[in-house]
Amino acid sequence: MRKDFEKKDKATSVRLTEEELIEFTEAAEKKGLTLGSYLRECARHRNDSLNPCLLVHIQNVMNAAVELIRKYEPKNKKTAENLEKEMKELWDRLN
Repeated sequence: MRKDFEKKDKATSVRLTEEELIEFTEAAEKKGLTLGSYLRECARHRNDSLNPCLLVHIQNVMNAAVELIRKYEPKNKKTAENLEKEMKELWDRLN
């Protein structure tokens, strides 16, 4: 049973285009959330500094670092592999 402060007893409606509804529903499903939970999460984190553009930039920098290690430090293959693994884990957590 939910605690009193966790109970959601208020409701509202939102007008969406069919495309928006499909987009949001699919995104919610990918994250294992209900549509309502997904929309609440989006609203709560709209001002987060980790926006999609920044995440892509981080990914590009990390990819470049891995390539530099592979190119100039071929003996450190394990370092590049570990960095790639950690980068993938971070990316998965952020998405």
